[in-house]
Parts: sequence; C-alpha cells; structure tokens
Amino acid sequence: MAADPPVTVIDPPLRFRAVVTGGDCGGPTLSQTRFVPETPERQSGIGRLRIDDGQPDADADDARAPDRRLSPGTPIHRVTRNTNGELIHHLSPPWPAPGLLPGQPVIAVVDGIRRNRLNRLHSALHLLYLAYLATHGPARRIAGRVTASGARIELLQPAGTRDRPVDLAAITSWIDTMIAEDLVIRRLQGPDPHRLHWYLDGVGSVACAGLHPRSTGQIGALDVSLLQNDPDRIKLAATLVE
Repeated sequence: MAADPPVTVIDPPLRFRAVVTGGDCGGPTLSQTRFVPETPERQSGIGRLRIDDGQPDADADDARAPDRRLSPGTPIHRVTRNTNGELIHHLSPPWPAPGLLPGQPVIAVVDGIRRNRLNRLHSALHLLYLAYLATHGPARRIAGRVTASGARIELLQPAGTRDRPVDLAAITSWIDTMIAEDLVIRRLQGPDPHRLHWYLDGVGSVACAGLHPRSTGQIGALDVSLLQNDPDRIKLAATLVE
C-alpha cells in the first residue's frame, strides 16, 4: 500500500496549547481547539491530548510533519458539538482522565494524516456531485457522507429522467479530468452571507464551509463506483487509489 502524500492543508495548525474549561461524560471542552467536529456529512478529527508540563514532546520541532508520531497522551477518538455549541473532545479511556481538570493547561495534537485524507475525500464528494450534473443533467442531492475510508453521495433524479441509465465511465472520466487539470479550490461567500461555497472557476460550486485541499490535483486519483441505481435514486462512492 502506498504511503499517504504530505499534508496539503495546514490551516488551522495541527498542534496547539489550550486550557481545560469543563466537559461532560464524553470528554473535556478546551479554551480553543483546532479539531474539526463531526457533522452529518463528515467524520471528526482525531488526535491526542496531554498535560502541558513544560517538557518538549515528539512533535515540538515540526507538528505539521505527517510522518512524525503523535506525542504521548490520551487519545481523542471523536469530537462532537454539544447543545451549547461547545466542542467535546471524546477521550479513550473516557473522561475525566487523571489530571485533566478545569484550569489545567494541555497540549493537543491533531492527526494530520487523517485530516488530509478527510479533506481530500471531502472535495471528492463535491466532485461526485458536479460530475453527475455535468454528465447526466439535473439531480437533487439528498445525502452525503465523508469518512476516512471514502465518500458517498445519494442523488434524487427529477421526474421524467428516472429511467436514465448511469454512465459511470463518463462520471469517472469527468472527475479524472478535473483532477488532472489541478484546478484551484476556492472558498467563496454565496448569496447568503452566512454560507460559504466550495468553488471551481468555470466549473461550479457546492455550499460547504469545511476544510479542503488547495487544488483538485491534491485530491489524488480516485476509484469511483456505483452503489445503487434505482429508478429515482442514485448512490455514488469514491475512494482514494492507494
């Protein structure tokens, strides 16, 4: 299996200092965080959390290097948002962990390799959608999900086109062309000032405020598959070629 390519998005930083501010049975809240929380569309980031004792750790020289091991500490296996809008950093073993009490300074490190995969696959999800529109015509997106293993999208075909066969080769070719052209991925504000869009010049846009690579070339080669082809619903998937 080929190694993952270097981390291409390093904003926000992958290593940061914070203070424990509270928490619940799932894990602590922090005074600041660089973890991306779980959403209905995307898996959360993972990483590690340790007490800031003033001692250097394994990633102190270059926290952004993906081939460095995460510094010792308690694993963060999931990050969610509670009803108050706070991010809960779920720990393994569960919180409260020894010493991680409110007021305790900590060092957190985000797993950059996983973030890189999620960013690439998040853009792959949007390419799946635009590829279908470009090769088959209108369709309404009704579901999408990005995990570290792949991206899936479910589309609803409009009435009158529901017997139309899916041309997977055309979809794959369109996506391959977008990746080969290495188009800049932009984040633009849409008509709604509170919504951001993932945007490719001259191609199209998708409402999204998530993290992505800087260009389509950084997504890398994709394996595109057809999971479902019912008269009204289409399910497509993409995985990274490794």
